[in-house]
Amino acid sequence: KEEAAIHQLNTALDASGRLTASTSESLVVFADELERTSNFSNEAILGVEALIENLTQLDEKGLKGATQAAVDLASALRIDLDSAATLIAKSAEGNITAFGRLGIVIQKGSNDAETFANTLQSLSRFQGSAEAQTKTYSGAIQQAGNAYEQVLKAIGGFIIHNETVIKVIN
Repeated sequence: KEEAAIHQLNTALDASGRLTASTSESLVVFADELERTSNFSNEAILGVEALIENLTQLDEKGLKGATQAAVDLASALRIDLDSAATLIAKSAEGNITAFGRLGIVIQKGSNDAETFANTLQSLSRFQGSAEAQTKTYSGAIQQAGNAYEQVLKAIGGFIIHNETVIKVIN
């Protein structure tokens, strides 16, 4: 799943003209960091990075800010991560009406970039919500599950990329 999520992200970056090896690697590392400080898997976070990039074509810094905001918003409001990401991505296009329905007031800017900056500023009140959830019992269980999944991926990667193991299996 992780390989598919990375491919999806790279496809989005390529479509926006922002694909470089360093940008891709930086966003993968960022997703891994967010996995350790939230209850979301890195695959889910990579998928959200791809979703936001497809909808907005943000630069790396903007994409990281929007992704962090989506993770915290989803955690704070207990909504799914893709929905949070879509709300934030729409704000980059100036569409902030859905936030009003959630009781979140965002100042409309003189242009879409200003509205997006205002959105991230308004959502900063939720900063740390994702990490706070990891400190609960259910959050700790989710974190353990995410860590276990990473171990399984490492073992699987060793098996499928090791010629000696492949020869033994065949």
